[in-house]
Amino acid sequence: MSLRDAAIAVNRFGIGARPGELDAAAANPRRWLLEQLEGPFETPPQFKGMASLTEHQDAYYRYYLVPRAERIERKGDGIHATHYRELMFREIAARINVAATTPYPFRERLVRFWYNHFVVPVSKQPVFHSVAPYEREVIRPNITGKFRDFLVAVEQSPCMIIFLDNNVSYGPNSEYGKKNAVGLNENLGREILELHTLGVEGGYTQEDVIELAKGITGWSVGHPTRSGSVSGAFHFYEDRHEPGPKRLLGKTYEGGGVTEGLEMLADIARHPSTATFVSSKLVQYFTTDTPDPDDVKRIADVFRQSDGDLMEVTRAVVELPSAWEAYGSKLRQPWDFVAAVMRATGDTVYNDDVKPLGTFDLNTYDRSNKAWCFYAENQDRLPKGEELTAFIGKMSPAEREGWEIFVAFRDVAVMGQRPYYAPGPQGWYDKAENWGGPDTIMKRVEWAIGKAQHYADRIDPVALARATVEPLMSKEAQAELKAAPSVADGLSILLSSPAFQRR
Repeated sequence: MSLRDAAIAVNRFGIGARPGELDAAAANPRRWLLEQLEGPFETPPQFKGMASLTEHQDAYYRYYLVPRAERIERKGDGIHATHYRELMFREIAARINVAATTPYPFRERLVRFWYNHFVVPVSKQPVFHSVAPYEREVIRPNITGKFRDFLVAVEQSPCMIIFLDNNVSYGPNSEYGKKNAVGLNENLGREILELHTLGVEGGYTQEDVIELAKGITGWSVGHPTRSGSVSGAFHFYEDRHEPGPKRLLGKTYEGGGVTEGLEMLADIARHPSTATFVSSKLVQYFTTDTPDPDDVKRIADVFRQSDGDLMEVTRAVVELPSAWEAYGSKLRQPWDFVAAVMRATGDTVYNDDVKPLGTFDLNTYDRSNKAWCFYAENQDRLPKGEELTAFIGKMSPAEREGWEIFVAFRDVAVMGQRPYYAPGPQGWYDKAENWGGPDTIMKRVEWAIGKAQHYADRIDPVALARATVEPLMSKEAQAELKAAPSVADGLSILLSSPAFQRR
């Protein structure tokens, strides 16, 4: 195998090369990728000790059981917001460190894809605390399993249920619906069909949306005040479920209860349009912005024949000839670009030792050292120039950790992608045109120049290129790099080059 194929493996399928990875992948790049997906799932060490989605959701509910007057008197609203902002930043930093250090970069790349496919953005208060745990607990363990199981795990996640309002969807003819004069919310049913499975051209109708929404009424979240439920976890409320038969995509469902929705999802997962829609997104993600229809059909056939076995589907994507051609057709999103630089340079956030943060407790939480987590929204509070250097120099270890976390977030956000803040339920757009505007490119180059100056005293740009993207660089680009007048200039040229900016 060629070093070029190895470079494509680590940069297109992975997150970017760490020292030694090109050599490790060179003997058999395809095998190197697939071996990363074998064996049981293990939680990356950076996430150990972090509270679960259920624990955070339960703590959120219990906070709002405290009377509002008491919360205001104890300044609870401000403390509560600070805690969840700090929680989000620590999760982001841990995620960056996983990407920067993982020996399984292909797995991390797939996590990127599947989180974006089943995205829950940080866009409403009741899920602010649970988006990162959702990715950790629902997305990561399921990327090589059966699609139907993945789909159920996603749609029964409290995070997705709250984000798309299924916790306030009631069967109009259910016991609860009739008693309280409340009715159906179609949001989750619509997005399951439009974004998670069939796709907008998948052949469903508005009536199908309504019938699916009816089938999953009662799918909600346990609450501390509701006996028989686990607070913060998925819970089925029988008294909210719409009774009677439902007809979805030409099939009638009469089972009732929680199994009705499960049967619907199982059939949707096996629908031919689901195979085509999901496969088209995968092929586009790993080949070009305009995927070959024959490639999509090839992957969709594997999807159907394997009953949605995502390991088999992924294996087929790796074997696509087009995935190993036309390198550079995909522009790295800002999150990936920053992670690739960190992998190449061996950099991490706070020496890869970001401390976990537990659930919120109004009685014990102290925000006295947590103001840093608001800098991302209010950067004009930061001192400038020499004052900034003095400001950092006076920090305690806890404050310095917070500072590094904030800077990691800012590095990505300044290039147009605030981590976990996708623009909507459709996720981040994947085409190069979405990330290649003049202002965005200028921000990338400015960031690359700043990083080049930071690393200039310890990294040789020619050696770094050789270890990461040299097989993907043109002869002219390699010559320009070697002729750079300084180390900083050479690193700037490398990090700004198409070989490094693209995948």
